[in-house]
Amino acid sequence: MVPIREVSVLDTTLRDGLQHEERYMSLKNRLRLLDSLVEAGVRKIEVGSFAHPDYLPQFREIETFAMMLPRYENVEYTFLALNRRAVERAIKLKNEGAPIHRIVRGCFSCIVALPCDPYFPKIRYCTMGASITSEKEFAIRPGGGAKMSIRNLKTA
Repeated sequence: MVPIREVSVLDTTLRDGLQHEERYMSLKNRLRLLDSLVEAGVRKIEVGSFAHPDYLPQFREIETFAMMLPRYENVEYTFLALNRRAVERAIKLKNEGAPIHRIVRGCFSCIVALPCDPYFPKIRYCTMGASITSEKEFAIRPGGGAKMSIRNLKTA
């Protein structure tokens, strides 16, 4: 067995941990939470989603929050963008100076409504092939400067 030299953790508290909260968390409190994560040693943080605020109200101020993010040395910020418009919004913010290091372009390889997730049926779906096409399209945009990832979020 090869000894583990390094463990990389992507913390999703600010995105996944908040997206189902009924009470809105202020941007000031989000920054406090972010500071605590960095103070605890977290270096990769999934900050939020560019989902439509009607579907995920916790992210109604995601553009403002992205621009407020502290520029810590050795801390990477990841954002979730499930459709073309969301990716375009993220790239625009990146070009305006937001510290966006990675955009996760999620996709659904099938449509499955999960009763435990009230937002799932409202999210726009795409096939893996459509997502790969989108990745190529967005990756070549001049000035984008962010890594693009594809993650299959739900499968049958």
